[in-house]
Amino acid sequence: MDGSKAIVFTSRAGFLFGRPASFQRVPEGSAPVTSNLPWEKVQAEGEVWVRTVGGVTAMTTRSRRRRSPQALRWTLLTTVVMLLTANAAGYFPPGPVEEGFPENLLLVYSGYYSVQRPDFDPAGLALPTNLERVDGGDWLPADFVPYVAHLDWDGVPDDTFFDSFLFLGLRSHRGRAFDGEREQGEAALWFDWRWYLDRIFTPGKQIDALDQTVAAVAEVLGQPDYKVNVYIMIPYPSHKVTDFGHPDGSMGGPSLLPVENRLDMVRWYVDEVVARWQSLQPGRLHLAGFYWLQEHINPAVPDEDVLVRGAVQYVQDKGYKIGWIPWSGAMLATRWADYGFDWAIIQPNHMFRDGPGLIELAVQRGRDARMGIEIELDGRVRQPDGEARLYDYLNGGVRYGYVRDAMLGYYQDLDMLLRLYVEESGKRRYIYDDIYAFAKGSYPEPAPAAAYIQGRVLDGEGRPVAGARVEGGGRTTHTDAEGFFTLTGIYSAQTDIVVAASGLDPLAKEVATSRGGATEPYTFVLYPATELSVHDFDTTDGLAGTGVGMERVQSPRTQGDGAVQLTLQGGLIQSLRITPAPELRDWSRAQVAALDVLVSDPVTVRITLRDRRSASYSRLFELEPGAWRSIMLPIGDLVAGRYHDPIVAGTTGEIDPAAVDLVTLAFVGNAGTQVVVDNLRLQGLDRHRLVDP
Repeated sequence: MDGSKAIVFTSRAGFLFGRPASFQRVPEGSAPVTSNLPWEKVQAEGEVWVRTVGGVTAMTTRSRRRRSPQALRWTLLTTVVMLLTANAAGYFPPGPVEEGFPENLLLVYSGYYSVQRPDFDPAGLALPTNLERVDGGDWLPADFVPYVAHLDWDGVPDDTFFDSFLFLGLRSHRGRAFDGEREQGEAALWFDWRWYLDRIFTPGKQIDALDQTVAAVAEVLGQPDYKVNVYIMIPYPSHKVTDFGHPDGSMGGPSLLPVENRLDMVRWYVDEVVARWQSLQPGRLHLAGFYWLQEHINPAVPDEDVLVRGAVQYVQDKGYKIGWIPWSGAMLATRWADYGFDWAIIQPNHMFRDGPGLIELAVQRGRDARMGIEIELDGRVRQPDGEARLYDYLNGGVRYGYVRDAMLGYYQDLDMLLRLYVEESGKRRYIYDDIYAFAKGSYPEPAPAAAYIQGRVLDGEGRPVAGARVEGGGRTTHTDAEGFFTLTGIYSAQTDIVVAASGLDPLAKEVATSRGGATEPYTFVLYPATELSVHDFDTTDGLAGTGVGMERVQSPRTQGDGAVQLTLQGGLIQSLRITPAPELRDWSRAQVAALDVLVSDPVTVRITLRDRRSASYSRLFELEPGAWRSIMLPIGDLVAGRYHDPIVAGTTGEIDPAAVDLVTLAFVGNAGTQVVVDNLRLQGLDRHRLVDP
């Protein structure tokens, strides 16, 4: 073989793992011809060529003299250690999943949570439905479906999704914390540690639920050998605990100040996980390893380095991996390899913290310290600012390469991706699809649109209406010069559509969406405007503000010569109450109720209508700054209770549109945000028509 050999290695926390070797002849003074990517020449006992692509270091050498295989092996190892030490930049690479290294790791929070989970009934999967949820952190088989599989708009799996699942919890049912340097009265004790193990190994739930779901998805997708990796947290034993108690809850247990006692508790926990796993024998899950829950390493804690290194060593001696996900400002975050962790992921915390450059800082740390990147989302994505922050993560993945080159973790609070999937009308379903595309490395190419509406807008004379605004299913578009439009990305079989144009009455109808051309295009006919002003805001009669500063301003809008400007004060309740005059309380004749709003910063407004029976209908609208927005509320929705948000207003949302006696506008926005409100009106009085396909 003339001494020519190519070997590929990867660096895992300072350790070298061999990849399959391939042989080739490399002429003296020539780079290997294995791809069009550049190789860097390094001198070391003959010629050594090295390149790094996606975190994998490839190396080839041509020896000037023949050596024994052992001598060659150790020369190469020495050279690679030297090269990786000097050139360790680059994210921690994704996978290989079959060796227990995650590509896309979902954090499954399974501690105690006093929140209500949305019900989800997956289509076409044989999963048990007779289990009762104890609290929000209790995972049932159906809860895992949108994470194990990507679901189409009918809820049917069409692909796999996350390949690895990390079970962790922050608090026990007693409210005690599994993380942090907690005092005796706050820290989780032995009883709480055992409670968490009992919880995740409950038959039919958590780990067992995931196993059942993977099996069901594998059958539907025709992948009989499909498995996923599982990691399980190790709670942090706080040195401030003077009495750790006993597993049965009695006190008089060991103090955790001596580091050996802390290590004993870690060893007990790891052994207990392994024993319970072997007893459960999940067929579709691979116990890849453990996760160190404490998100920083504090050198001020006595013997902290001994604890961390000892825990890591114990896990690895058992044949498992151990990973770590420090927060963005964690002490010693970039020193993770020094403590022996098998992998680490850095939290950017851009979703939760203000300040520029948090993603860029995480990228720099990830590259410099060879770490993966965490994608983070929670309920903030329901607001414009939170959604924009999430897309900073996704777009940053393309810009900085971590969408394909880095191990990725996904924090989604408790179940935000599930909530985005099941949300009525599919308003934010595209976020679920975009994160799936990101996990598969195809972002920003979107997942195929679920459904669409096509049509044309004409006026009463049959002429095309150009520039008409068409809204439906959380999406918006405008007609072209010939009045045609296509509204894409809708995730429901039927949706309300509102068509509006200047000088014409708006039209609101519930229509069927199309998949694969199943529905012919609609034709909508708009007639000259007929409207009735409910309040023109030229005076403050019938208005009452709570938590806002209210003043009169000039307005360029359609009625009157003024409007009301509100300055949000940042309080919990910021609202404007509008009491229609008695003769203006019958809204049943109209197509829509409309309101003009202009905001200086992103704002969410909840419009709540109350009828004379005190029944209420409530709906959220998100407003962006820069231009007036005409909010349109179809009267048919009030009657049917469609898109009603019951958090504040009642339960059914069905009200009598002929007896609307109170309108409340509740605003959520930053302190100092200015909101201009004008022209509450009814439009489309007794005159509308839809030409069906």
